[in-house]
Amino acid sequence: MSRRNFKILPILAVLSCLAGPVWAAGNDAAADWSRDDAAHLLRRAGFSGTPEDINRLHALGKRAAVEYLITGQLAKGAAAPLEKVDLPALQVQAPAAAAAAQAAKKAAALVPVRDWWVDRMIRTDRPLEEKMTLFWHGLFTSGIREVKSADQMAEQNQLFHTYALGNYKVLAHQILHDPAMLKYLNNNQNLRGRPNENLARELCELFTMGEGKGYTEKDIAEIARALTGATVRGGVKNPQGAYVFLPAKHDATPKTIFGKTGNFKPDDVVDLIFDQPEPANYLARKLWEFYAFPSPTDADIAPVVAALRDSHYEVAPALRAMFVSPGFYSDKAKFAIIKSPTDQLIETIRQLGISTTTPQQLTAVCAAIGACGQTLFQPPNVRGWPGGDDWITAATLYARYNNAAALVDGSIQPAAAAANNKSPRAVADEPRRITIASQPAKMFADLGPSPTAEELLDAAIDRFLERPLHPVKRKVLLDSLGSAPLRLGTAETDARIRQMLALLLSTPEYQVE
Repeated sequence: MSRRNFKILPILAVLSCLAGPVWAAGNDAAADWSRDDAAHLLRRAGFSGTPEDINRLHALGKRAAVEYLITGQLAKGAAAPLEKVDLPALQVQAPAAAAAAQAAKKAAALVPVRDWWVDRMIRTDRPLEEKMTLFWHGLFTSGIREVKSADQMAEQNQLFHTYALGNYKVLAHQILHDPAMLKYLNNNQNLRGRPNENLARELCELFTMGEGKGYTEKDIAEIARALTGATVRGGVKNPQGAYVFLPAKHDATPKTIFGKTGNFKPDDVVDLIFDQPEPANYLARKLWEFYAFPSPTDADIAPVVAALRDSHYEVAPALRAMFVSPGFYSDKAKFAIIKSPTDQLIETIRQLGISTTTPQQLTAVCAAIGACGQTLFQPPNVRGWPGGDDWITAATLYARYNNAAALVDGSIQPAAAAANNKSPRAVADEPRRITIASQPAKMFADLGPSPTAEELLDAAIDRFLERPLHPVKRKVLLDSLGSAPLRLGTAETDARIRQMLALLLSTPEYQVE
């Protein structure tokens, strides 16, 4: 922050200590589908958007808006809320066989994969697909540090993209064939006569059923025996390794799982699990907590559970049931979730209209996300990111504020430099990596060339907070604009607007969605 002229820290103390906003979202009982509802849906089912995006989504109506986000389909003659974007496929350059072992161990090999995914989140017109990919990454967790193969982590991410809105049961089957998962949970060490229970336990406890729900310790031991022989082996064409089933390493004796006895093999395990009632309840609760609000009741998730069971675990009907549910748009849901670092950075970039096109720019964004506590492709452990209040610490909150100022100002910030193993001085000597594509004059063009400070602040609050702000905080932001007339497009006015935006994006209200 010291590199900027923004006098942020004293002002932030005022902005942060005040109580929450005097206005409560979602109180318009007369409207089944308000503009606030559309903004809420786009925040949760995507990565927010501009006021124009929200207006177009609102114009569709609730069910058509939900259908658009899930399927990309529009009614005849309807205008798409988000501009159509053709995104490039992931191109992973596999290392030569001789160098594979060393290259696979380097996390740096994952940088272009991480950049590719963040680029998709920033530019996509199918944000729910990316949001669900992020959801699966936090549920079926694996990490580059343990897997030691960028190619296999990329392959897993492609799997999550393929089944983002697909079938939960089929994805669970595929995860047992996924080299990254098999290595991450040590199933390559799960052998006949020497069972390793890691994958069996997490498959039940964290991936499909919930801790202590519907299974016994005996079931875990038997599932581990059923998973023996499922491993990863390399070859000339694929030195990093691919899934193989080795009958000689498999325990072929009978196992009893959930009261059923047979010579079960790896591919039988998921069918046995999904014959139980727990997976529908487990996924419904996880989806609700990710998209709606923490600690839902059984009644809250009942429509989602029913949709999963009726569709044989298709995800799209479950999301549809949740996104049309009154509970999803209730006061309890709106602004009830602390943004993950990924959500916060991607939303800010999309709302600012920032263009991030070069690998250096994308790497800087990825590093900024990691500095706030969410390094993509490296969750802290098999439970994924805990989320909620854990996203906010003294260090990560400062990083969030610093990132916001950096994005508004168009400069990389020191936290990103640290994550890239570069000193702030070294980064300061480089060309700026983040640029403002939509200058304030363009962002607020509808206000005319000389808006009042009140008009500009109202537009900024609508664009970024999407709800009214406490009067005292509002005055702090208004004062930051100064008393001189505003002339959009001039360097002096743009600098004042950027200072105000940096403060606005550092309010507690902007940290929740």
